[in-house]
Amino acid sequence: MLLTTHYLDEAQRLAKRVIVLDSGRVVADATPTGLRAMGGVPVIRYRLPAGAPDLPAALAASLDPDGTELTLPSADVTADLAALVLWARDNHVDLTGLEVGSPSLEDAYLAITGRQGQQGREEGALSHG
Repeated sequence: MLLTTHYLDEAQRLAKRVIVLDSGRVVADATPTGLRAMGGVPVIRYRLPAGAPDLPAALAASLDPDGTELTLPSADVTADLAALVLWARDNHVDLTGLEVGSPSLEDAYLAITGRQGQQGREEGALSHG
């Protein structure tokens, strides 16, 4: 079965194999996990609890527009985690829910195609089966 989609979460959830097309050319063909591994550096993800104090500037730059979720691509996970843990300890903030993992399928798509943001999702296509 072949299904095409622009919805990366759908591809992550349903596909055994993902083919990325860019300008009509196949630029990647891998499992969702394999494709995510092509997306660059690991990512630290953490949803801040309500009322949490401000993060240090180096970390705050990776907050979503609402200032509630940290999504930090990290070339040095140990150092970035140390900064986050130090902030949490100094401010008595629980880090439950902290995740460190591979880039998202969207991160991988953007890295592979060289596209940025929403424009990349509209102009490319994911095929999976």
